Amino acid sequence: MQKLKLFTVVSLGLIFCGSNSFAQDVASQTDQNLSTISNAPSTGDTNFLLTGYAYSGFAKEGSNQGSFGPLGFSPIFLWKKSDKLFVEAEMEFGIEDGEIHLGLEYATLHYVLNKYMTLGAGKFLSPFGTFAERLHPAWINKFSDKPLGFSDEGTMVGPMGEFGVELRGGAQLGNSKINYVGYVTNGPTLVTDAPDAAGQLMYENLSDNNNNKAVGGRIGFLPFSNSSLEVGVSGQTSVVGDKGSEYENVGSKLFSTDISFVHKVSIFNMDLKGQLNNVAVDKTSYTDENGGSYTFDNNTVSIR
Repeated sequence: MQKLKLFTVVSLGLIFCGSNSFAQDVASQTDQNLSTISNAPSTGDTNFLLTGYAYSGFAKEGSNQGSFGPLGFSPIFLWKKSDKLFVEAEMEFGIEDGEIHLGLEYATLHYVLNKYMTLGAGKFLSPFGTFAERLHPAWINKFSDKPLGFSDEGTMVGPMGEFGVELRGGAQLGNSKINYVGYVTNGPTLVTDAPDAAGQLMYENLSDNNNNKAVGGRIGFLPFSNSSLEVGVSGQTSVVGDKGSEYENVGSKLFSTDISFVHKVSIFNMDLKGQLNNVAVDKTSYTDENGGSYTFDNNTVSIR
């Protein structure tokens, strides 16, 4: 059944600050934002920005059924405490399928160590690939749904958010540029108690199910001086089984490659993006609905 969704997206911005205003493009990368902050004049004042976006639409299924929705509002709070300290957070309010949703998309405390390194802690958008961190908001991702592998928690191929600490930055390499991020987080959890979902990974990692932490990172390379092309490689490894269970030594390895090309051709802007995710979970035995045991090669690939 085909589903057609039409979205209207509205960006909202309210600035509350003194004579030295601070503003941020919410579509920019966090490291670019923090570079702006580190170069801001030191006035002794704190600066606060309230921005965000809202969306609504109409969904039609088949030829006779249609309804308005979903509806969402995401305020984003940006607070510069000093030239070194910066806080960002996003709330999510939404209505979908008749249910009201409230969530905390991210809330991260950043500290600028130097112009090449910034330390962050809290809940942050996952730098595994680029979709979660840069492209997922409705006003950026113009498609009716998120790409396959990023839509539902039970079928996701890679994390959308992380809870832990990160170190990120970038540097100039002649006419080229490089950016990087490394992180340590609670990591995903292996599903073992649901026969129809056994072997899947759950990425909502507000609490850890073992003493092991996920370790991951991404390196991006922009070879051209105009930054029109970026190629990135991401990876993450962790133990995903519950501590004290028969699965406590089961691990996972995540790998991703991404590419972005933006170039103006005549009066048109060419914008091409792609990402490949691969998730491999160690082979182990699971219990089916009848109490029997089974195993399989637990590898998943997603391309968007």
